[in-house]
Amino acid sequence: MVRVYTLLLLLVLSSASYAVRVEVCGIHFVDDCLAEAISKPRPKSVSEVLTYIKGKYKDENIEELNFKNNHIGQSGAVAILKYALELPHLRLLNLEINSIDYDTDSSEYLSFETLLLQLLQKEEFEEIRLGDNGIASTAWYSIISQKLVGAYANKIKWQLQD
Repeated sequence: MVRVYTLLLLLVLSSASYAVRVEVCGIHFVDDCLAEAISKPRPKSVSEVLTYIKGKYKDENIEELNFKNNHIGQSGAVAILKYALELPHLRLLNLEINSIDYDTDSSEYLSFETLLLQLLQKEEFEEIRLGDNGIASTAWYSIISQKLVGAYANKIKWQLQD
């Protein structure tokens, strides 16, 4: 009987997934177009970092992505949001202290806004941190809040978190 319980316990533990917190903070990677424009030493691009993460971790295990303190702009944020939408258990996305600006005339802004609204409406997703970016303003927050239904706007943290 003890052997049966031990076997069942091993089966349960072997099939369990483990929550992963991915941190790529302060390595100063940049949007792809900027990385391509810089000669040696060339900084890492958003695409390179996302490719690395996809190769190292299973999508279903990632619960937190922390991209704090890099040089991510609007197009890099769009790529990260696209990836975040593929992660079924993502709870937190930290984009604090980057270069995401509030340029509603840019070609990427509409994509950024659309993807952000989709991410915020995922039930399992809890919080996006956007503090210390150009986009983190009262004006932007009030505009985006009007486009959200219910408490989804509360998932946006636009002031730096501790």
